[in-house]
Amino acid sequence: MALMLSKPKWLIMEITPAQFKQRFKSVATRFSNAEDLQALLQHLDVTQIAAGTRLIARSDLCSTLYLVWDGSLSISFKNGDAEMVLGNVGPGEWMGEVALLDPAPAITCVTAALDTNLLALSHEQFATLRKAHPNAASALLHALSTDMAERLRTYASRARREYRRDAPEVLVGHTEDKLGTIELLRTLMGIAGETP
Repeated sequence: MALMLSKPKWLIMEITPAQFKQRFKSVATRFSNAEDLQALLQHLDVTQIAAGTRLIARSDLCSTLYLVWDGSLSISFKNGDAEMVLGNVGPGEWMGEVALLDPAPAITCVTAALDTNLLALSHEQFATLRKAHPNAASALLHALSTDMAERLRTYASRARREYRRDAPEVLVGHTEDKLGTIELLRTLMGIAGETP
């Protein structure tokens, strides 16, 4: 059975496990059999949003994983009238893995940069998947966790390079920005204690 995805209103496309594997390789490689991948596809909803549409506003309760089939999402941080774009999420990428596991208010805004088709898995749908198909849920968790771990390693390595580059200044005194960056990294890595 394939997941139905509507692109433009006049074109309907079926997403098969093979197509999903091709689009989301790093997720699909964690699935040891086609039945588990098919179970995941059956729990995904298709969401189509037009360019310029805000998918998530800051402080909205978020509990959904979004996999971008096509199009692009822009992630931004809004403070008053000022908005800073943090990056884009494109085809084969996803966002919302933390919200899937631990629903909470959003700290960023998400807007469709282009007309975008998304595959969505809510926290509730994931709970249903876990009960009905624990191997499929485990494979998805493994893929998402591996991706998060890799990103944390990348951020930590980048912070270490920045620290080494600015080491003399850091040893003499901290600027507010450096203290904020250090605190953010400590929080991301689960390190408790006072900032030096």
